[in-house]
Amino acid sequence: MWTGGDDQVGFRVHYDPKTRILYLRMWGMWDDALALKFRDAVTEARKPLRASVPSFVLADLSRYPTQRPSVQKVHGDLMSKSAIHGILRSANLVAGMLTSMQIRRLSQESGLAEFSFFQDEQTAIRWLLSDERADEDAVAKLPHGRQKR
Repeated sequence: MWTGGDDQVGFRVHYDPKTRILYLRMWGMWDDALALKFRDAVTEARKPLRASVPSFVLADLSRYPTQRPSVQKVHGDLMSKSAIHGILRSANLVAGMLTSMQIRRLSQESGLAEFSFFQDEQTAIRWLLSDERADEDAVAKLPHGRQKR
């Protein structure tokens, strides 16, 4: 797991090889230095991902306001490299309309194949793993002690 920042401004990045989900949690208004630290953390976390093996992103943006253009650029650059890492879908947990509009724009500009927005994590995970490549055992073995309902 990679982390940066503090309780007010920061991120946490974690990859679960069982579900093939890259978990991103971001909060607060970032400066450029934190955005670059996040870029480095995501780059490290994506190293085991391959285009030949489908994987997914679950981004918790519920405490992440609309960011300044330089921070948005870092996110856009990371998103544009999703396909070479086999990332098929991105589920975004959002609390506000402005954040979802920002992420929608960045996703479209970067060419991310499939993305959607959710209010709760369980629904987002079910959507990520909803095709024939997903297996229900992966959903049942969610990280951090979460269990399928």
